[in-house]
Amino acid sequence: MNAQPAAPMVLYPQAAAHAAAPAPIGVWRGPVDSRPLVRNMADAIRVCIQKYAQFDGRAGLAEFWYAELAMILAVVAAIFVVWIPILGWIVMLALWLLAMAAIVPSLAVTVRRLRDAGFHWAWIFIALAPFGGIALLIFCAQPSKHP
Repeated sequence: MNAQPAAPMVLYPQAAAHAAAPAPIGVWRGPVDSRPLVRNMADAIRVCIQKYAQFDGRAGLAEFWYAELAMILAVVAAIFVVWIPILGWIVMLALWLLAMAAIVPSLAVTVRRLRDAGFHWAWIFIALAPFGGIALLIFCAQPSKHP
């Protein structure tokens, strides 16, 4: 009776096949990934301006959240300055112009982010329902469904 010892069970066979290959350093991007590389807030703002009204394609987490953070910081900065008598009116006018100019890019980046997260673009209308904005933020916080 020649009993051979059983081979150990491998949970992730693809990891064992690639164990000899070194791990990638930095941000890994798939060969078919068409999203621009966004490393900081300046890159996100640049991409949002370049894709001003482009609703097709996908937007990564960094592109979406850095663009949202830039808008929030602009509003918070304006709140601190709005109480100054003359400068406050100028800042409020500038904030209003920024809000009007940012409607289309923020809608476009949200639609691209929903598409990247694996949702249909029409889920953007959930923000019109009570507490729908919270649901939309949760949808946008989902990881990418594409390689």
